[in-house]
Amino acid sequence: MKGIPCICLLLAGLTVWPGCRPSSAARRDVPLREKPVWFTRDDVASSPVSNRLRVCTYNIQHLTDGYFDGFHRSPGRARRQACGAAELIAEINPDILVIQEIENVRILKRLNDCLDVPFAAGCITRFYSPHRRGRKQNIALLTRVPVKRVRELEFGLMDVPNRPPRGMLRFVVDLDAARRLLVYAVHLKSNMGEAEINIARRKSALVWLQQDAARMIKTEPDAQWEVMIAGDMNVDPDGAGFEADDSLAPVAEWVDLWRGVPLPERTTIPTRYGNTNSIYPPAAFDRFIVSPEMTSAPWTVGAPVSIQRGVNTTDVYMRTGTKNVEHYSDHYPVYLDVVR
Repeated sequence: MKGIPCICLLLAGLTVWPGCRPSSAARRDVPLREKPVWFTRDDVASSPVSNRLRVCTYNIQHLTDGYFDGFHRSPGRARRQACGAAELIAEINPDILVIQEIENVRILKRLNDCLDVPFAAGCITRFYSPHRRGRKQNIALLTRVPVKRVRELEFGLMDVPNRPPRGMLRFVVDLDAARRLLVYAVHLKSNMGEAEINIARRKSALVWLQQDAARMIKTEPDAQWEVMIAGDMNVDPDGAGFEADDSLAPVAEWVDLWRGVPLPERTTIPTRYGNTNSIYPPAAFDRFIVSPEMTSAPWTVGAPVSIQRGVNTTDVYMRTGTKNVEHYSDHYPVYLDVVR
């Protein structure tokens, strides 16, 4: 499709088709920084940050719009999944929500519309993938507070060893006149495939993240910067089977807020039963990692909280969005507060 106008653009960025990304101008050894796809609600105004900022991360398993869906979902099932997840989100009531495994702006708006009090604005990445299935692995942001410098960091077109999959979504929140919160919403490499390669790809993503953060901080050297990584990291350093996994080594000097927390409290992806070949121990894949500055005044990060509902653990074959069943994802949502 190179050189041919992409018909998919007529969908206003609702989905991404192979070949609809720049290929000649982009350097192949650095992430591509692009604007995500936005929607804005004119009837809801963003409010400035008060003395508490609540941030939530939620992997809403394969949340698609139900069209052209390789997982055999219908639009009705997609709506039920979105509205069920919205019930948990409304209970948490975050100021900022980052979402993993979401397909496009159409289903993001559907999720927002399911809320009694919708978010003021939202955006979603358009990660390139040569595979049809990969188009559903985007990252989204819903926010009630003003955000700026929002960019998608795209790894898909890179040609380097251990290239990470997908990418990440970066944005900045002004906590006050002098202090900036730089947030990276991530979805690191899964545990499917060879462990050594998976670890290398997770580590390389965090190296690129650190380089981007350093570049961002230099743009406002007089500001006080704090950095937060939020999302599905597909690793639990305190969990069974991850004793030798050093995926998070590039940010070892930062504060991983789940470290040392008892497993029942930190579980974000529970064991699901129904197939003896796929019974995995519970783990805390959905994590917050923050720069050391966030552990001291004036803005201090609190302990994360896992809302352990919304997953049917008795039937591993249960599909999200099934009628009259509370099963919206295979992950729990997790949130924390940043307070002054």
